[in-house]
Amino acid sequence: MYAPIDPHRGSMEDILRSLGAVLDSQLASAIRIMQKADTLVVRARAVSGITQRLDGRWSCLDHVMTHVDLVQLGIAQAARDRGGHVAGAHETSLRVMGRMIDDRELRGLTLMQHPSDGGWLLWHQVPSLDTLALVSLTDAEIVAADQALVARRTAVIVGAVEGSAKHVEGPPTRPWTAIDPRDALRVRRARPTLAYAGVVGKA
Repeated sequence: MYAPIDPHRGSMEDILRSLGAVLDSQLASAIRIMQKADTLVVRARAVSGITQRLDGRWSCLDHVMTHVDLVQLGIAQAARDRGGHVAGAHETSLRVMGRMIDDRELRGLTLMQHPSDGGWLLWHQVPSLDTLALVSLTDAEIVAADQALVARRTAVIVGAVEGSAKHVEGPPTRPWTAIDPRDALRVRRARPTLAYAGVVGKA
């Protein structure tokens, strides 16, 4: 069993995006993320603020994230999104990598930030060959993939809105009709009656 991955829901995209936002907040570098059983092992160099980074006071982050941790990451990400959150570099990069993982239904993952050239390295299992394969994306490729993903989602949203608009009926254009006072007297006084386009109904 591996960390919760549902290709139909794009869960690794969401998980890695949320994790990337946390790593951005800690100014993390030298990031390595490994899939172990039903957990994610996250290792990185991190600081608690810009002052510590300028002073060179880095700490080693080594955390095993359980299912509960991953759920809490998603809740925190939803709160950030409601507050107008703007994605940082790690959040964007890991979201793109997560989307690729979901699309290809990859398993047995190790993600590593490239030590010198930028971008990310992704090792994954190839069950049919009982070996590992490597996928590498540069920073420029990640930016291009992110822009393409945003464009596709925008097109889907716009298409859905335009499709819905075609099925929305416009306001009635038939004129209001007058009620004869003598007819009104025949209606129960506790339930006044309105007439619209010749159709009488209770208010």
